[in-house]
Amino acid sequence: MIDIRWFNIALLGKWIWRLGYEKQGLWKGMVDSKYEGWRDLRSQRNRCSDSLWWRDLKEVWSLDGWKDKFEANFSWEVGNEREIRF
Repeated sequence: MIDIRWFNIALLGKWIWRLGYEKQGLWKGMVDSKYEGWRDLRSQRNRCSDSLWWRDLKEVWSLDGWKDKFEANFSWEVGNEREIRF
């Protein structure tokens, strides 16, 4: 039997991974322009304009130890001083 809570966390985790992995795309551009990408994901504040999806992503991001494990598997590389590539 599938635990729906963990299944949802896994799906939201995949969206977080895609946000970090994909360099471009229509959905990525929209998310970056609306939510400031990683900067807002790390923020603990919620705005009334945040979608339920984004609030859920932030909740998963703030799970105990989750973001540390996630970030440990990526390396940060400064590109042209305007963006960071994974």
